[in-house]
This record gives sequence, C-alpha cells and structure tokens, in this order.
Amino acid sequence: LVGNRLLINEDDIFAVLSQKYGFELVNLEDHPFHEQVNLFSNIEMVVGPHGSGFSNIVFSNPRTLAIDIQPNTFPVTCFLVLANIVGVEYIPIVGEGIPAINGNKKHDNVHIEMEPLEKIIQNHLKRSK
Repeated sequence: LVGNRLLINEDDIFAVLSQKYGFELVNLEDHPFHEQVNLFSNIEMVVGPHGSGFSNIVFSNPRTLAIDIQPNTFPVTCFLVLANIVGVEYIPIVGEGIPAINGNKKHDNVHIEMEPLEKIIQNHLKRSK
C-alpha cells in the first residue's frame, strides 16, 4: 500500500518481503474500486504505511493480517476498530516519524526497522499452518 505517507525505507523492506515471503507491491490508487475489493478479499497479509487504503480490510477474510506502519509523531487506532469488527488481525508498527513537506503531522513519513516486521510475519505464518 502506498499513499501520501511515505515509507522511507520502502525499497529495503519490499526487497525482503518479496524475496522471503512472496509479497507483491500494489499501489491502490492505480486500481479501480472493484479490483481493490477483489485484492483484499484474496490476501493473507497486507503491509503498508497508514492510510485510507486500510479501509479495504472490510473485504478481507477473518484472520487476514493487516500490518499498519505508522509514524510515532501521529499514531492512530481507527483501523483497529474496523479490524475487530470484521475479524482481521490488526497490528500497528510505530516507526520513526519524519516530517512531511507540508508540515502536517498526520502526513509524516515513517522509517521502521525490518526485524520487528519480520517477527510479526513469521509468528502469523506459524499460527496459520
């Protein structure tokens, strides 16, 4: 998932996610709504910077893992409530907030370490076997 909020080390993270776990990079804004519905109804996990694209978890199957990457400068829990309603496992990862150009904290970019992200994914994969 990609949007206004940038994941500063996205290239490094995506390299690990794609090579070790088979993730695909999807820019939701490039897909019409019906494709987003289809995508989210057929995923096991979604990882991305916090943004409106996470609202698509309403179309996900129960036990789908949603990892919401957020800056420590503007942590939010709105998708936790949504995930609980639909049975999606929601885990926020709070990383280092890097100020957005527009100065709005809710648009701050974020940098995370790979190790905590991998632990969450590995634990999910172990439980889903």
